[in-house]
Amino acid sequence: MQENFIAMKEQQPIQSKQLLYHFLQKQNAERDVYHDLMPFKVKEILLIATLYDAFSIEREGRFVDEIFGEFHQLNLISLPRITGVSTKEEVLEQLAKKQFDLVIIIAGMDKSKPKLFSKIIKQNNPLIPIYLLLNNNKDIHYYSQHLSDRFIERTFVWNGDSSIFLAMVKHLEDRVNVENDTKTGIIKVVLLVEDSEKYYSRYLPVLYHVILEQTRRIITEVKSDELYKILRLRARPRVILVSNYEDAVRIAQKYEKHLLALITDVKFMRNGVMDKKAGFELTRLLRSRNKNLPVIIQSSDNTNRAEADLLETTFIDKNSQNLLQEIKFFLRNYLGFGKFIFRTHTGEAITAAANID
Repeated sequence: MQENFIAMKEQQPIQSKQLLYHFLQKQNAERDVYHDLMPFKVKEILLIATLYDAFSIEREGRFVDEIFGEFHQLNLISLPRITGVSTKEEVLEQLAKKQFDLVIIIAGMDKSKPKLFSKIIKQNNPLIPIYLLLNNNKDIHYYSQHLSDRFIERTFVWNGDSSIFLAMVKHLEDRVNVENDTKTGIIKVVLLVEDSEKYYSRYLPVLYHVILEQTRRIITEVKSDELYKILRLRARPRVILVSNYEDAVRIAQKYEKHLLALITDVKFMRNGVMDKKAGFELTRLLRSRNKNLPVIIQSSDNTNRAEADLLETTFIDKNSQNLLQEIKFFLRNYLGFGKFIFRTHTGEAITAAANID
């Protein structure tokens, strides 16, 4: 009996070491997954603006400081470096000196410059993504008629809100990383279907701000080291923007198991023509595969509300003065980005919990 007791005491340190070893192995494996997420990061941005436009932007309020402020506010440590140029010669000089991850052309008074700059860049560096940033909504129609998709991947509208730069950076990173990240970890995807530069330039900053803020809040509550918290930020949902029915179906089918929500317009291109009911058809298709998929249908035509209600979706009027607040409400209440609310069987709220403690 005494010998057995002694043997058990001798085994306890060995068992403790084994448990510690397995725990560390599991923890390291989890960290490895986070390390493998988001392999592509926007580190270098070439910002092209004429001297007049650059002066006008800077005069409106410490332009670069505001951009970095958006990253700092959300505790994002990977700040991209922005190199500003104004002339064709400066563009070619910078492209010859270093590798850029993204080029942003700010459209100014001279409407011929974006076409000229984008063509020069693509001729010398065909793989660099180029985004066009407009100062206001009035220029959308002109550039949609005069710029080729071969040169400009996406057009955004600034309207004085510097958070659009954060959205542009995260949009590119998500587009490049989503395939790797959904294979590497359990990463969710929010599908945004919108063909209006005006509206997706408003939606994306809100989506990213709410998602990043919620992710940051959750990991702040976790008792762990700072490196682990930083790595956990990489596990946030990815936002994928598309502008036609076929691309929406392709993304939805490819990432079906990862699809967290659908936010869709009603009217957009389908089979090469404008379809006034494309958003409803897309919703029916995706709901046939996942009946509980959270969906926002947003439209400037309020008569679409009735059909959206029949599909049991959330309808948002694009003309609403509370448009962005309604999107935030949806994210926080339907995607688990807010407090956990306990309700009765009739839907009446009983109490709410901010965390699981």
